[in-house]
Amino acid sequence: MDEQPDLNSILLVLQQIQQENQLLRQENMDFCNKLNQLQLQEETLNHPKELKVSLLDKFDRTRSKFRGFLNQIRLIIRLQPSRYPNDRTQVGLLGSLLVGPALAWFALLLEKESPLLNDFNGFVREFEATFGDSEKVRTAANRIRKLTQGSNSASSYASEFWQISNDMD
Repeated sequence: MDEQPDLNSILLVLQQIQQENQLLRQENMDFCNKLNQLQLQEETLNHPKELKVSLLDKFDRTRSKFRGFLNQIRLIIRLQPSRYPNDRTQVGLLGSLLVGPALAWFALLLEKESPLLNDFNGFVREFEATFGDSEKVRTAANRIRKLTQGSNSASSYASEFWQISNDMD
């Protein structure tokens, strides 16, 4: 008979342990959920939502539009790094915005499966050599010679002078 009370007390202790265990499991699950929420909040704070950027006009080979086009491509890549995470996707973005002779040039690279398709900086160098202003320094020197203040403010004149002179480096 002595065993009976011991068995009952053991069962009672076991039930208490099971209840405590269940309670600890629930608390642990609550803490895990809270941790996940905090990690998501941290990711959101550390990685702000990327800006939506409208795509620019397509480039056909007009040399006067080359610089602006290329700078806008670089800006899109900077503002949407998760969308264009590697050289291949960056070249793809640029290639998708070409028309006419520029697209024909790009199509040849695609058909040959050129290594430039996986090297954004190399691609840009070749793209610039083909479609950029190869006489950039001379063009800038001519523009500076012709630059006058006219009816513009001194700050407008100085700003334009500074922009043009950057091409003379």
